[in-house]
Amino acid sequence: MFYFLIIKRGYESEYLNAFRQYAFFGTAWHICKVVELLCRNLTVKIKNKEMLNKVFVFVLAIVMLIGGFRYAFDVYMQFPNAAAPNHAYVEKLGGNVKDFHEDIAYASDTIKGKTLFSTFSTAVEVVNDIYQPSRYDYITFTFGDHARKEYVNAFRESNPDYVSIINRDFTRWEGALCGVKWFFYRQLLDSHSYEFGNVYARYLKKTNVSSVVDCDYTLTATQLDNGTVELVVTSDQNDLDIVADVRISYSSHFTGKLLKHMAVNKMVTVTGEAGYFFPKEHFECWFIPEMHDEWYLPILIEEGVGRVVLITIPVECTALDVIDVQVLALYDFEKVFGENNW
Repeated sequence: MFYFLIIKRGYESEYLNAFRQYAFFGTAWHICKVVELLCRNLTVKIKNKEMLNKVFVFVLAIVMLIGGFRYAFDVYMQFPNAAAPNHAYVEKLGGNVKDFHEDIAYASDTIKGKTLFSTFSTAVEVVNDIYQPSRYDYITFTFGDHARKEYVNAFRESNPDYVSIINRDFTRWEGALCGVKWFFYRQLLDSHSYEFGNVYARYLKKTNVSSVVDCDYTLTATQLDNGTVELVVTSDQNDLDIVADVRISYSSHFTGKLLKHMAVNKMVTVTGEAGYFFPKEHFECWFIPEMHDEWYLPILIEEGVGRVVLITIPVECTALDVIDVQVLALYDFEKVFGENNW
């Protein structure tokens, strides 16, 4: 009974959700204990396994029904209601929207009559009947070089007035996706700059104003061990958050210990020191191809120093060779993407 009492409409928190889970499994456990006691005190003894199996199936069905009712009730409690606070009916969407309706309205009004290239699909595109010209979603990086090239070409050909990107801190993995999709984000450095944003997205507007930072810098590549290379960029600008657009040529290979470690494939990860790019609770690394002649990496320079580390895995039986690495240009991070929490 207490499990159902803790469900309160309009109130949500991580602690409450965790408590619900605890209460649900606690309730299920108590039901099982009650059935066990009933079975022990039955005057009619269970004489065969078939009857025992039926009892357990019955108990399992009851537990699953409780879980199903719990989920359905939670969904009902959270279902958008136009009369509830922070809810509104959006005609183009054909339903009620909770929390984000003001953001949708503002973004829709701002880009109305303009072209938009979005790295993801949102309600704003539906409201404005605008759809991204490429055939790919924002996980383009999983489809190889050909898909990446088509994606970039679609962006260049559309020459959009606005580009929308997901906020880096909206989910735990968006920061990593920004890193692995740098092949696209770097296209924005010379063409767009931050215009406005909301809790979900950033909108960058086409501009002719350069975001290049003209300052002295140094780039060092250090082989820390067979499978680890550290890249460090330093600049004489300590008061700006700068992003270095870095091009790298590299390869990885096995070191002959495949049978010992049962390795059948290898990967290369890119990660930064604590605090780089991501809050601590976010994923702090991303994967890149095991070898490439022309790959691009972002290195965020804060207080004059930026650092990334490339590591091949499995670390016990792989090695990494950096053939060439160059900084193509430095850009004012906040001018392009807004405050450093994208």
